[in-house]
Amino acid sequence: MTKKIWFAGILSLVFVGLLSFVVMAEGTIVLDGKWVFQFDDDLAWADPDYDVSDWESYAKPADAPALGFGWYRYDFELPEDWEGKGDLELNIAELYDFDWTFINGIGIGNGNRSGKRTYSIPASYLNFDGKNTLALRVYTINPGIGLDGNMELTLTDSVSLLKNPSFEVPVNTPAKWTATGTDKNVFFWEEAATVRTGFRAVGLKGTDALAEKEGAWMSDIMLVTPGNEYRAQAYVKAEDPTGETTIQIRFYNADGDEVLYENERAVSRNLGRRTSDWTRGNLYGTAPEDAAYARVCLVSKDNSGIVWFDDVAFTLE
Repeated sequence: MTKKIWFAGILSLVFVGLLSFVVMAEGTIVLDGKWVFQFDDDLAWADPDYDVSDWESYAKPADAPALGFGWYRYDFELPEDWEGKGDLELNIAELYDFDWTFINGIGIGNGNRSGKRTYSIPASYLNFDGKNTLALRVYTINPGIGLDGNMELTLTDSVSLLKNPSFEVPVNTPAKWTATGTDKNVFFWEEAATVRTGFRAVGLKGTDALAEKEGAWMSDIMLVTPGNEYRAQAYVKAEDPTGETTIQIRFYNADGDEVLYENERAVSRNLGRRTSDWTRGNLYGTAPEDAAYARVCLVSKDNSGIVWFDDVAFTLE
C-alpha cells in the first residue's frame, strides 16, 4: 500500500561591517571592513533589521574592549555566482571564551572554550542577492580581546538540499518540517541548553503509556534524480531510549506515491541506541528508478525515553 505525500549578558559588544569583504582566493572571502558595537546585552541584536546606526565603530573587532558579554555584528554581501554551488563554512581564528553565533538571526553554532571556531552555514540561511548579517554573542572571562584574527567564509563543495536543516528558522514551529504520528504530545521543538548548535533542536519523547507509539519529524520534499546516491546525516542525543531511533530517506514518485527501496519502505539506520550526548550518524541511499522526490524522516518507535535531533543534512554524493 502506498502512502500519498501532499505537496503543498555583563558587557555587550556588537560590530557591523560595511558590506565589504576581501576575496583571498576562489571560494574564500575575508570579512574585512568597518565594525560597529554597542555596550550591554540583548538577544534582539541578532536580528539583521535591528538599528545599529548609533553604535561606535572600530576598524577591527580586536580593537574593541572585551569583558563579560559582547555582541559582534558584521553585514556583508556574497558573490552572486556562489548561489547553488554549496553551503558555506565560517572560520574564526581566535575567540575568547564562549560564543553563540548567528547568521541572519538564525543560530549556527556555539562553543564553551577559547580558541578557533568552524561553523557550517546552510545555503538556505543565506541571501545571495542582498545583505547578510553575522552576529556573535561572546562572553570573555578576562579583560582583553574577544575576537582576533581573520574571519573567513569558504564555499564548500557540498550543499544540503534540506531547508531549515538545524530547525533554527524563528517561527512558531520548525519551518519546512512536519510532525507526524499517533500522538502529537510526543513532539517538541526545544529552545534550551540541550541543543547541539544554535538555540533549537527537535525531539520526540514518550512515557510507558506511549511506548508503542511511533512519531517522526519529516522534512519538506526535495527533488532527486534516479540512480544518484544521496547521504542523510543527523546528530542525535538520547536519554534512556528503550526502542528505535532512526534516520530515514523516503522516496516518492512524481505522483506523490511512496516508492519502495529494495523492497523496504525506506532507507533506514538505527541511531541513539543508548543514553548518549550528541553523536553523528550517516545514511546512504540511491534513488530508485521511478523516484522524483525524497524526504528525510527522524523517527522514534517503541520508545519510552527521549531523543533529540539537530543539524540534519541531505546531500548528493
